Amino acid sequence: MDELRNTFAGVVKKSVALAVAAAVLALVFDRTGRWAGGLILGSFIAILNFFLHYIFLTGLAGKSPGMAAFIGISGFTLRFSLILSALAFAISLSMELFIATTLGLMVIKISILSNTILRGRGKWSSSQR
Repeated sequence: MDELRNTFAGVVKKSVALAVAAAVLALVFDRTGRWAGGLILGSFIAILNFFLHYIFLTGLAGKSPGMAAFIGISGFTLRFSLILSALAFAISLSMELFIATTLGLMVIKISILSNTILRGRGKWSSSQR
């Protein structure tokens, strides 16, 4: 369980750093702030979604199959509704904000992918010695 918590914390830290860097770059290149606002909104929703995913998955341990199915489906519905409401809010304001929010939602996926690649590269280099 500690390894899961450490992995979760590492992904969240990388995601926050990536979101801040992307928002600063967006502010540098676009002074209106729409792209930065969308990236921040999408990143916040992605991190909150990942946190809820972690909470619901750890809550499934030791539950009966019926209760686990209920918790899993309700967690999925809540997380999907969260993403849907953020995207609906963004598209109601402007298309730029919607696109930036969609890009911000990818922050967690990029962090997980970088964790996987970097962890794999460490294994490859140690096996080549």
